[in-house]
Formats: sequence, C-alpha cells, structure tokens
Amino acid sequence: MTDRFPPQTSRCYEMHQYLGLLATVIPDRAAVYVSGPVTTGKRYWQWNKALAGPHLVPGSADYQTTHVHEVMTPNQLVLRQLVNRLRRRDSQLVIDPTGLALPDWTQDDYRVFWAMVIERFAHEVVFADSWEYSNGSAYEFLVVHRAGIAAMTARKQPLTLKRAVSLLKRSVHQLRGHGASTQFLTRILAELQGTSTSVSQYSATIEDLRHGHFKDTVLAHIADAANVAQFVSYSPDLHQRHARVHGLAPDYQFASMDTAVETLLKCSPEHSINIRSFRPDQPEGQEFIYGLRSVSDVITHLTRLSNFGLFTILNETIDVNDGGVSGVVFASLIEFAPRDTPRCVERAGTLSMPFDAGLRLLQAVYGFCPALSFPKDARVEFSIHPRPRGFLNDHTIIWETTRDASPDLKPTMTWPNHFSRMIGDKAFGLLLADTLGLPVPSTTVLSRAIKPFRFGTPTMGADVWIRPCPPEPIPGFFATYHGWQDPIQVLASQDPDGSKVASLLVQEAVTPLYSGALVTGEDGAPIIEGVHGPGSGFMKGEAPPEDLPPAIRKSVMRLFEEISVILGPIKLEWVYDGSRAWVLQLHRGAMGVSSTLVFPGDAKTYHRFDTTFGIEALRKLISNVQGTGEGIVLVGDVGITSHLGDLLRRARIPSRIERTA
Repeated sequence: MTDRFPPQTSRCYEMHQYLGLLATVIPDRAAVYVSGPVTTGKRYWQWNKALAGPHLVPGSADYQTTHVHEVMTPNQLVLRQLVNRLRRRDSQLVIDPTGLALPDWTQDDYRVFWAMVIERFAHEVVFADSWEYSNGSAYEFLVVHRAGIAAMTARKQPLTLKRAVSLLKRSVHQLRGHGASTQFLTRILAELQGTSTSVSQYSATIEDLRHGHFKDTVLAHIADAANVAQFVSYSPDLHQRHARVHGLAPDYQFASMDTAVETLLKCSPEHSINIRSFRPDQPEGQEFIYGLRSVSDVITHLTRLSNFGLFTILNETIDVNDGGVSGVVFASLIEFAPRDTPRCVERAGTLSMPFDAGLRLLQAVYGFCPALSFPKDARVEFSIHPRPRGFLNDHTIIWETTRDASPDLKPTMTWPNHFSRMIGDKAFGLLLADTLGLPVPSTTVLSRAIKPFRFGTPTMGADVWIRPCPPEPIPGFFATYHGWQDPIQVLASQDPDGSKVASLLVQEAVTPLYSGALVTGEDGAPIIEGVHGPGSGFMKGEAPPEDLPPAIRKSVMRLFEEISVILGPIKLEWVYDGSRAWVLQLHRGAMGVSSTLVFPGDAKTYHRFDTTFGIEALRKLISNVQGTGEGIVLVGDVGITSHLGDLLRRARIPSRIERTA
C-alpha cells in the first residue's frame, strides 16, 4: 500500500473527466458521501495480526485472496448497508465509494480522486464506525475539515474536530501496539491540530538565526514530517550527528565515515555528494562544495573543514536540470523557476503566483500535488522533481524552513519567465488559463524538457490541431497543422537545430462558428475582433475583421472579465462554438492600443506598408526599421489584434493602421 502524505497521482486529466461525468447528474455540494475503511481499517489490523503475519506472505496470491475475503468484502458490505440506510431514510443523493474499482489505480489515486469528489459534490460526509483506523478515511476527514463540510457519524451525530482527534489518537496508540506504521495517521493528526510538519516546532525563527542554530538538527526534525535530501552530518570532531538515508532508520549510525560516504554516494541517483558547512553562531555564508563523486575527495574536504571548526552536512546532489523546479513558499505566495536552486527567488525570471493557483499549475504539469502543506508563517525552500528523490523517496524536497510573521505579500507575475520559456509560451498561457478556470480545449504538451502532460476540457471534437510552441512568442512564424501529423517530422521541419521550439501542442479541435482575438485597449477596455468561421486568415492579416453578433461579444467579454482582474492587461485568441468562447492562446502585457493605434510613439518618418504583401514582408521591414526611431503605417483592412499588430507591438515600433474601407 502507498502511504504518502499528501497523496499524489498522475491521473489528474482522467479524474477530471470522471468528475465531469458526475457533474451531469450531481449538482455541486448536493450529495452525501460515505467514508469508511475498505482495504484496511480495524478489521485489517486484527486480521493481519491474527492470521496474515504468521501464515501468509504479503503480496502472495494467497495473501491477496484472503485479504479480499476477510477484510475488503466485509468492509464493503458494512459501507453499502450504511449507504442503503441513508438512501432509504433521507431520500437524497448518496455517493458510495465502494462502487468504483479500477484495476490500475493505486491507493494514492483513489485518495486524491475521492477528495476531489468530496470537495465538489458533498455537503455532508458520513463516517462509518472504525473510520479512524483507515488512512483513506482519516485523509477524507482532513479534507472535510479544511473545506468546511459537515462531518457526521454513522448514527448521524455531528463528528466534531475534538472527537475526531481523540479517535485518531486512540487508533494510533493501538496500531503502534500492533507494530504497524502510523506515519500517515500521525501526519493527519498534526494537520488537524495545527502542528503540520515539524516547522512550527523546529523551524528557525529570525531571532533563532541571530543567536545560532544547528542546520542539521533542523533538517532532521523536518524529516520527521517532510521529505529532505538524503544526508549525513558531522560535528567538527568528525563525530556523526544525524543521518537520513532512504531505506535506513533515522539517525542510523554508520560503522565508519568511509561507510557513510560510500552508502550516500550509492543511494544518490547522481552518485554525487554536496558538502554544506556551518557554525551554529553563523549558520549562513560558510563554504559549500558541489558534486563530489569519490569517497576520498569527500573525506579530504570533511577533514579540511573540520580543522576550521565547522559543522558539515553531506547531502545527495540533486540535478537542477532534471525538468523540475525550485523555489520558496511564504504566506499565500509561491515562487519558482526551473534549472536553479531555491535561491532563484533572488534573481529575475522567477514565476510568482498565488499559492493555490501555483499548486494547481504544478500538479497539472508534473502529475502530482507537491507536498507543500505548511503553516502560513513558514518560509519554505523547496524543490520538485519528476523522479522521486530524498529520504522518503518522494517528488518534493524541503531544503530549509524559517518562521516569521506572515506578511501581506502580493504576487508580481512576470511573463515571459524561466518556467514559461521551459514549457513554451503558448503552453504556459493556456495552462494558466486552465488553472484559473477558463475553458481551454484539451491540450497535450509534448515538451523537450519534461515528460508529456495534459490539461484542459474535452471538446468532443474528432480532430486536433498541432501548434509549435517557442519559448517566447514569434507571431505568425510557425505553421499550424490541422489534423494529426508525425510530431518528430513537425519538429524536424519547423526547428531543425532544436533551438526555436520548446514544445508541441496537440489540441482538441473546437467547431469555429466565430474566431478572433482580443487585446486590452489604452483605456483598459477590451478591443474584440473576429470573423465568421476559422480565424487563421484574420490572424495573418489576410481577412478584415467583421461585425460580431452581440452574443459572441458577450461571451468573449466574459473571458476578459474573468482573467483581466487577475492578470491585468491581456491579449487572447478565442473561438466560439455556438455555446461558449474558448481560449486558444493567452498572453499578458499592457498593449496601450486603440482601434487604429498599434503601438504608441512619435516618429519623424513613417514607412507605409501594404498589408497585402503579407506577414513575412512585414517581418523584413521591421528588422530594417527597429531601433531607428522610425515608424510603420499598416495600410489595409487588418485587425489591430492580428499577428501583424503583434509583431509591431513586440518590436515596440510606433505604428498605426490606415484602413482602406
């Protein structure tokens, strides 16, 4: 069984499809959900102690068959009886989790999915007797508590937080007596009691840092509740202090320093070690050594640093170029960047977002929810990795935590940023729109840097579009393919040397009743343009904008209102399918345009450009004009939101449109 906290999954897209199906019959917060043990619980531990331990080998066919007969079937029967009783008595929608059996799903998958179901559809959760012995039910109580959903006992009495904590404490005590692991339930208790992670007890406060603290001791305590990089630490006399190595007990005492270093090198996927040094009275600013690969080199540096009276921490080297990100969580803010350490927040190019939105974005990209549940007054340095790492073999690594008064921080989103460049600007814009709840067609991102990921809403379209996605926008430069194409051939033809395209987008098609684009005008109001049918000709400047029906403008205006309040001035491309407008591309940035003003500025000389010459001819003119202080007048019936306008705005060339009609 998987007992990671919080549970993680790579099936987010699949789960959202199931949620969409449920939404067709269950209104939000309209159902009762029944929670109780299925695979574990009190019955499991009693059976495991009495029968399974002495006679059955865990994982064997006999073990699994007996487990189903002795534990799962009776547990499911109890839950179904409770479900039926509630349905008869209350005549309301009751969700029975025992009805879902997917052979490829893990315990983590089920826990994440049922948490999503509870948060969206449940106004009340009824907990079956002995729920407190089940990791899954305990997690569901935590979800209920956080969401403010009513929790009831099987006898329909309120299940208070105080009572739940008391039951969980008792079950933890009893399970420990069985020799069972209680780490997951202990984490639930810590969350419910407001002592989540050991941050509140062991993180250094700003005052602590002034008087000194032991960085390795802080790490050891963090490791009691969160994942840290594997490490072994030493005092100046080279006496081992702490150790956290995957597969070994906490503070495992190695026979010798050579054995410790050899083991740490072997357990590191990169077979490499870093050395951090510190003084308790000066924990920052001491020597840091990166990427040692031999036992002798590590011992030599340890001996040298000890001669200076320094404490040392040996930790596994974790490759910052593995496709993950590093950053900092503080208050209601998350900041991160790829190919860097948590100190990226001190440099330009770091993505800054509200915490909840940032977590949803990262989960969509990596397929798991980062384990970053910490108190609001904790400043947490972290890294996230596609492959499990560290002492707990998890995807999230916590490097350091400090506590301070939680400030009122506001994210300042810069875009492009290092993360948007890694996955591609179009991919980032659409992912951001989906994260913020806007309708985005189901999109698969085939990235050069990380494994494919998927987000968006199914359109039920039978076809796809394939769009090359550069790190930063190059309007109208790359071909867009309607229908499936070999992605390897697309990359070879569009980006032979691999320097221009960060990813390919495979996007479900939307029936284009109307298509177009929107930019924020100089007065803050949107300028909405479009045409009937597909919009490719309009975007290339080959077709003039048309008068749009009021219903279409209203639908596109709704997109603007939802996202501009968060991002400020925006530009987006949209398509209307007869019922709603979808986001096809999203970009952020002040445009300062009007119906004829492309980019503001005064120029002594203006070059007149006939738009019938096409976008490539304009691109050449821009390369000649840019930086000279001269301007360009577009002569023709093109949209201010077309790619021609985009090119001039990105080149920051004073420009306007002179229409012929």
